[in-house]
Amino acid sequence: MIEHVSDTARWVAYYRAMETDRPDAIFRDPYARRLAGAEGKAIVDRLPDGRRMAWAMIVRTAVFDELILDRIQHRGATTVLNLACGLDSRPWRLPLPSDLHWIDVDLPGILGYKTAALKAETAGELILIGGAGIANAFMRLDLIDEYRLLVSPVLFGVGTPLFQGGQSRARLTLAEATRLDTGAMLLTYTRGGP
Repeated sequence: MIEHVSDTARWVAYYRAMETDRPDAIFRDPYARRLAGAEGKAIVDRLPDGRRMAWAMIVRTAVFDELILDRIQHRGATTVLNLACGLDSRPWRLPLPSDLHWIDVDLPGILGYKTAALKAETAGELILIGGAGIANAFMRLDLIDEYRLLVSPVLFGVGTPLFQGGQSRARLTLAEATRLDTGAMLLTYTRGGP
């Protein structure tokens, strides 16, 4: 059933898929079924009253859609910080202005899963800013086309390795090296190379 907190994101995505299937749906989410996967349906099917509980999440989704769109369209919001975003597909399904900044924050595994599922739907660049944990999740899913590494002139002696074991070797080519005023180096690598 539910083994990890991220499983709840598949569960809620399946509720959005159920609503999308209704002829009188209060919203449409063309990505929900793909995001929920068979696991999301299985969770709903195994829960006592799983389908009957859907209404609360469906109404919640519609209300948040309205609140977010109101803040953007009528109150000047220019950035959405979506904490514990799970498999929320609003950046893909809502009519948002092209200059809006939408930032999804969640566990690396769920963000990697969502990015892999929706990568083809993303127009333009998708920028990942984060530490080694999220970078490793995206590397395992082969989602990174360009690496920009900031090398600072400070030694800590501890930390999380960027490239952790169990991953296949990534061949990279140094595309650019820029020395910053702070003494740090910004190294840009692209995929491919020797």
